[in-house]
Amino acid sequence: MLAGYRDISQISVGDGGIRITLWMFPAHLILFEATLFGFERAGAVDLEFGAITDSGREGHSFAAQLERLGSGLDAVIGPGGHEVGPRIKEKRLYAWKLRLIVEESSPFYAQPSVTIRELAKNQIPLLVSPTGHSSRRLIDDGAADAQLSLNIRVEGTDVVALQILGRQGRGTPILPDDSFGVAPDAGWPEVKGSRGRALGGHHSIYWSDDQTPENDARTQAINQLAVRLRRAAERSGFPK
Repeated sequence: MLAGYRDISQISVGDGGIRITLWMFPAHLILFEATLFGFERAGAVDLEFGAITDSGREGHSFAAQLERLGSGLDAVIGPGGHEVGPRIKEKRLYAWKLRLIVEESSPFYAQPSVTIRELAKNQIPLLVSPTGHSSRRLIDDGAADAQLSLNIRVEGTDVVALQILGRQGRGTPILPDDSFGVAPDAGWPEVKGSRGRALGGHHSIYWSDDQTPENDARTQAINQLAVRLRRAAERSGFPK
């Protein structure tokens, strides 16, 4: 795992004929490590990582990365379903669910699910991502829909730190189950909204589809990579 989820910028590896500059979150590098570098070692591409960072999880920052496609970035992996222009293509990679990240000693462990209403009613101290993150939006919308207030104990962008605080009894982390780049613990309960629907979203790969001979070859390579990434996610327990 990337200790502390530090940013890694401008890493260039491989010596393939097609260069692809990627932007993604640290958890994606962990989840897709074998697939990304295996694809490169096969001689298909030369991968360059424009940035590996959690700082872009805020919606406006991620949107800024999408705007860079075709001008400094070739592909971006992140939250799916963003509005993009006609020249930007999106391919869905996998779905994630919001879960309580708890230890086996927790009374919540191995429960199939827990609702936002239960968390609010019992004023469970929660460890969450800051406003602007997809998971936080789902949490806040769920509470607003139920007309209840949640007990937010700590906000933080470092999911490992939130997990440590939870392990030490400082609250209960509520995070996307792909946050750590590995298959989720089967004992982590799904979080459901006031209407009983599991809360979550999906991640996609985006790229520019400008019609040039060079970009056509790059687009074909990104499509091939996307298929492999989707299969890797499925093998790790994240369905499409």
